Amino acid sequence: AGLTGLQGAHILTEQASGLVAEVEGAKTTNSANVALATKTSADNQKIYLEPVDGGGYYAAWVIGSSKVISVKGSNILPGSNVHQYAYSGKDAQKWAVVKNDDGCYELVNKGTGLRLSAEGTSEGSNLSGAATGSEFSLKRVALLKAGIVEVKPRSATAVSLSIAKASTEDGGALVLWNDTNVLNQRFQLVAAGGTDLWRVRTASSGGYLAVKDGAL
Repeated sequence: AGLTGLQGAHILTEQASGLVAEVEGAKTTNSANVALATKTSADNQKIYLEPVDGGGYYAAWVIGSSKVISVKGSNILPGSNVHQYAYSGKDAQKWAVVKNDDGCYELVNKGTGLRLSAEGTSEGSNLSGAATGSEFSLKRVALLKAGIVEVKPRSATAVSLSIAKASTEDGGALVLWNDTNVLNQRFQLVAAGGTDLWRVRTASSGGYLAVKDGAL
């Protein structure tokens, strides 16, 4: 296992080329290729590291697709392609992040032992698994900005998170409801220190979302 404490969204810059890792064409489908590209900070270049297996390993979620970076077919042979795929919990979808003496990082696949490596230094160079990996820098990036937002499921955008019955009382329930463009479906993100750490305030009452007895 590698370093802990890296949870969050990052842009991965390959040091030999100065280019960043991205899902080609901002595709959202399974098996879309991962390659090097000029930095644009688009969502297909933002990789969210989520700790798995008790720490030291991460699922590397692509923000633009909600899929993870994995070694294709769990193949252990050097040169195996790296692509994005729906998360299944396989070890080929988990990565350790190892810090080198020069301050850069390598990503080591848990299932195959292969290291994330660029096959060249030009734009479009494929990323694959190799015995010797490329060195990357990791730049933490924010996913959100302070302001008023709606909260919708990616799979059901006709509904929004809502305060039930527009309640202004403590303990008001959160529900999904048809989008009606009203204040109990509007929330304010209030910075709470650190990158992407927020308090969420309801526009209808000024109260904040909180956990009580295991529920929001």
